[in-house]
Amino acid sequence: MKQLLFACLLLPALFGMIPIARAQESSKPKDPKEKIKSLEILFIAKQLDLSQAEAKNFWPVYDQYTKEVDNLIAENKLAQEEAAKSNDNSDPMQNQRLEKQFEFERRMVEIKVKYKNEFMKVLPARKVNTFYKAERDFKDLIYRQLRQRREQRAMQMLRQSPPPGPGGNRR
Repeated sequence: MKQLLFACLLLPALFGMIPIARAQESSKPKDPKEKIKSLEILFIAKQLDLSQAEAKNFWPVYDQYTKEVDNLIAENKLAQEEAAKSNDNSDPMQNQRLEKQFEFERRMVEIKVKYKNEFMKVLPARKVNTFYKAERDFKDLIYRQLRQRREQRAMQMLRQSPPPGPGGNRR
């Protein structure tokens, strides 16, 4: 009887926790890009050390900024993929590709300047400068970690490869 009473009390409690667990599960980034984006936001937040009022005004502008930057990057990536499919390596085509790359870089600078002005409306200049520095520092950190992982994988593959057999390159 005690076991039945225990089960009757425990089961509803457990089933009540399922939506909570699912909510926590769904809030976790699944895509590696989402995970990196979440880490970037945490990194920037730590570097900026925003007050509540600053955060309330900064993050909506930041969201608009990242949306524009991400859209431009996606557009550039698509153009590069299309160019890679083309077998045309003539000088005029190479010149056109260079022009497109310079156009991408020019538009990126325009976005950064536009949002520098927007960020200056909600943060002091010191924090705007810290934001752009934190953004660069985070990218550098990610690139270094990726390079280290690549090097570690290469070293593991070298260690796992069998030694040369008879007649190999032994001296």
